[in-house]
Amino acid sequence: MGVKCFACKIRTKAFLSTKKGKIITGTIGGGLLLILIIIIAVVASRKKSEDNPIVYDLIPAESSDYSYQLSNQIEGYPLFTVPVTEKVSRTMGAPTRVGNSSQQVISFFAAKNEYEHFKLIIGPGSGTYALSVQNFTSLGTDQKVQIRVASFDQTTGFEDTLTPVNSGETITLNPSLCTPIWITVYVPKTATGKQTYYSTFSIGSTNLQMQLYVYDFSIPEDFHFRTQVNIGVGSDAQMTELHDYRFTPKSATWPSSFKYTFTWETAASGDPICTNFYDESDQGVWGIHYLAGRYLNGTGWGGRKWTTAMGFQFVDNSTPRPSSFCGISRGSTHEGTEAYNTAWCQYLTALNNYLVENGFQDQVYYYVQNEPNDQAAWDLAHFLCNLTKHAAPNLRIAVSEEPTDKIIQSTGPDPCGYDIWISYIQAYKHKFAIQRQKATGEEVWFYSLDQDVEPYFNPMEIGYRGLHDRIIPWISWTMRSTGWAYYAFSRFYDSNSRPTVRAELLREGIEDYEYLYRANGNNQPQPGTPNAVDAVSFSVAKTLTDWFQPSFALQELKHQLGLYNEGSRATLPILIYNTTINPRGSYYINFQGSSPTADPLVYDGKTWIKMTWCNFDSTLGYGFYSTEMGQARTGYASTSHSVVENSFIYNDYGRLTLFLFALENGRYNVTISVGYPDRGYANDPHNAWVEGVKLIDDVVTTSVNSILTNSTIIDLNDGYLSLEFGGRSESIDDYAYTFMEYMMIEPV
Repeated sequence: MGVKCFACKIRTKAFLSTKKGKIITGTIGGGLLLILIIIIAVVASRKKSEDNPIVYDLIPAESSDYSYQLSNQIEGYPLFTVPVTEKVSRTMGAPTRVGNSSQQVISFFAAKNEYEHFKLIIGPGSGTYALSVQNFTSLGTDQKVQIRVASFDQTTGFEDTLTPVNSGETITLNPSLCTPIWITVYVPKTATGKQTYYSTFSIGSTNLQMQLYVYDFSIPEDFHFRTQVNIGVGSDAQMTELHDYRFTPKSATWPSSFKYTFTWETAASGDPICTNFYDESDQGVWGIHYLAGRYLNGTGWGGRKWTTAMGFQFVDNSTPRPSSFCGISRGSTHEGTEAYNTAWCQYLTALNNYLVENGFQDQVYYYVQNEPNDQAAWDLAHFLCNLTKHAAPNLRIAVSEEPTDKIIQSTGPDPCGYDIWISYIQAYKHKFAIQRQKATGEEVWFYSLDQDVEPYFNPMEIGYRGLHDRIIPWISWTMRSTGWAYYAFSRFYDSNSRPTVRAELLREGIEDYEYLYRANGNNQPQPGTPNAVDAVSFSVAKTLTDWFQPSFALQELKHQLGLYNEGSRATLPILIYNTTINPRGSYYINFQGSSPTADPLVYDGKTWIKMTWCNFDSTLGYGFYSTEMGQARTGYASTSHSVVENSFIYNDYGRLTLFLFALENGRYNVTISVGYPDRGYANDPHNAWVEGVKLIDDVVTTSVNSILTNSTIIDLNDGYLSLEFGGRSESIDDYAYTFMEYMMIEPV
């Protein structure tokens, strides 16, 4: 039998650089997935039991197959389609399957006030062809139908740049590469729901029917999934485009803001500086009075308005407040002198009163501090939190840090928390965040960094699957985050400031969130409180790092959720897919290095799979993801414990690891064991999850109790059993070892 992954061929998909060197990661491919959509008739918790069963209504698997050839060809060149979320590569070939009769048209499904896409891919081929499109009959004058042609990124080979093509213009096919065409339609809010609309798209002399089914509900103008994107804004038209993409720029009231240099510490009003709040009402379209009315109140902006808006922010990453304010020096520390703070608080109070008087207090927030990372910085964040809340109780405040008692200081004399915690995904402490959100109503938004690698999402990477962009709001629903921030959002646009494929897929995910929101009775999910829609999001994203689903399955899930939201189906859809690599049965997996050497490895009457570190391989049906795969380690201890307890694997940096094992769906009893035999690790609390259920929860080991074992019964619905271990310990707020010994999987 040998040790799994020592002899296997690793199918590396990408080499990614991080601060600590090269990481080799894999990506899940398609091929062995059987897609089904199931219907939940009883609200499901994450850990199901026999007295709370799930009743499934199965839909045929082929209904969710979105990759196929069209029977029409362009002068013998193949014409095919793939799901929008599946990025087209330079080497992609046409699917072997030809679509059925209902799939020989270009089909859209969308809510009112939603943008939806269809991808057509031609070739490789040669020749020049005119592309033309007609508006949908009776859809209304506010409809938009756009054609764009995707270009391939030279480094990764995946589509990214989208170049608009006016109806009637020509394109030239490439004899070596396929040509992806994006057709995008905007459905007006005035459209009639539960109705199909028709149009025609033409490639040269080939005419293809387009049909658009409109769900009987609208995507709301309010954004229930927030964003904070750092991108330069240079025109009202750009503001409108950002809003249509549901991306909120930091400069949400461009070209002015509520910042003190415009509204307080200025002589432009004619009053002495720092005496009265100046809203620039005499500055016309350039003043905050007009701009707040337009962008926050929606006056004259076609029904649009920003749901959230940053009023002003810190000076720079290490300087929360200016060194001088209203002519008063801050002094030698960032805490400021009494005179400085008095002047600062007068401004905050004036701003607070202005926001309340104009009804902006629920939209505008003050971004206080960026990434406090030591005790002095945490103390400063605590100090500024209290200072602001006392001076401006209605001014929302944000900090780029995960919810942490290092800032809140709950046992101190004056605890204080931020209204918006903008948490780095790899530092997020879920348990504490849920407790804090439930107790106070504070929000958590996530943010990403360029060095993030799988199993974390990284929407900036062109070479990653499109799911990295679209999955963020789904993960956020599961994890009870309500937003996402990114510091260099211009990377989602090309050199001509046009949205890329990544921007389109991010908008798709944000629109998906509104489907979940509507399905939940037009309510946000509540921290610490389950709801029926959780089962929908959980079937796509169990945790921050367990969300690897095929793109075509997500597209079908959204379609079924749209039907639910309009009332055409009575039950919520749940994503389920199966694999055929490992049939239903018992599997005993020993995580190890070269020892034990017995082959086959037999213990306790069971034959064990000898599994060591290797990148995930969809063909083999197993493997690992880790942000620090270069620190993967194995160990063996010669103790009186069993042979499967003496061997283990771990990450030497304590980083989170995801292990996936292809397995036929069904109910299983899963047992895991962790620990270093006969050695305690008081400073390394162990953590492990199976299928999103936490079995080892921040538990320390001792030399007497060095091995921790726990079991759970799970209903596997996604064809891959997931095991996560290691990562940041909430109790010590740092990375910690988890020594993973074995996993037993037994049918129930």
